[in-house]
Amino acid sequence: MIANIEIDDKSYGDKMLYSGLEMKLNAGERVDLIGRNGTGKTTLFNILTGADTDFAGVVDFRKNLVVIDSRQEHHGFEDRLILEYILDDLPEYSKLKHILDTYPEKMGTSMKMMEEYSEVLERFTVLGYFTVEEEIERSLIAYQIDADKIKGKIGQLSGGQKRFVELVKVQHARADLALIDEPTNHMDYVAKELFLEWFRATKEAVVVITHDRDVLHHVDRII
Repeated sequence: MIANIEIDDKSYGDKMLYSGLEMKLNAGERVDLIGRNGTGKTTLFNILTGADTDFAGVVDFRKNLVVIDSRQEHHGFEDRLILEYILDDLPEYSKLKHILDTYPEKMGTSMKMMEEYSEVLERFTVLGYFTVEEEIERSLIAYQIDADKIKGKIGQLSGGQKRFVELVKVQHARADLALIDEPTNHMDYVAKELFLEWFRATKEAVVVITHDRDVLHHVDRII
């Protein structure tokens, strides 16, 4: 088991979303959340990511569990370059890259810094981050985002293209748990097949919010 969620109470004003909610997640399983609008599916994601802490209960993750989620809104990110936006959200990337970029000029003969640099170098290699930029660009092109747009900003993309950016981010995060909200809305056949190919093959646990039967066909259970 990688997560144990127990929410005793979650309300918005007079509206109670959850009372006595219990959910467990196992490594590598694909879980779908189904429910009418307003029943709290996205709120549950916000609780799992830590964006929403206004509830009574506990979210207990396995130690060092890496969680990645797909954003639905991009307010405040419009001026971010697409590639930088994705890289900065990848687990550990920014911290590791900063050390690799800055330590060579300042570590001198410090054994402590040299050892840390060596460990970071190994970790960066294990995570596949030396080639991740090229891999991300290929994935974005596969999702039919033009090569010239990939060099641009998030705010220059359509809503559908922003969804593709989120999927590419999730697919390259190598996380233990991925939270994906409505991944295939308004997708064409080519994009959906790309997503389903990843969804069927991924080894990480995935919780997805969707009513798409093509996705439901490949989940392990539905909540």
